[in-house]
Amino acid sequence: CVSDKDEEHAMALSVQRGYDSALIPIWDMFNHWNGNVNTENDSIWDGNKLVIRTAWQIEEGEELYASYDSCLDCQDIDYSWGTQEILRDFGFVEFHPHRWILEGKSMWFEVWRRDQFDEDEEYFGISIGEYLISWETEYHKFPGDEGITLLKEEVQRLERVAQEELKEQ
Repeated sequence: CVSDKDEEHAMALSVQRGYDSALIPIWDMFNHWNGNVNTENDSIWDGNKLVIRTAWQIEEGEELYASYDSCLDCQDIDYSWGTQEILRDFGFVEFHPHRWILEGKSMWFEVWRRDQFDEDEEYFGISIGEYLISWETEYHKFPGDEGITLLKEEVQRLERVAQEELKEQ
């Protein structure tokens, strides 16, 4: 006997692991990492198939990465979908760069580890220790004093949570 909960769970798994309206099991073998995508693909709608290839020569044993939110058929969700949506929809926190989109505060920024960022590439942002904060300013404004205060308070809150968690361990 299959319950409604079983059917709901099966549907959720299908939707979560699907690619728009198609299930493509091989796509599941690619991990997400926006900072290290080494694959490229044609649109799933070109010829009713998905063609995936490496973006450059891959060494034996090297892991293949794709982007779950910055892809050809993603319908521009890379401007409205970030680290928190990856966590919500796929259950993990992605490697850097982390993309944070705070629509209610009209802020959009990425946090890069300095060693992952191409130093020759221009960016609009700030450098903090081993991290670079890159602001998207085409669609969102650079945060003013209120936005910077909000971000500082959030960092302090996260540091308190980390300290409390470490005490319990």
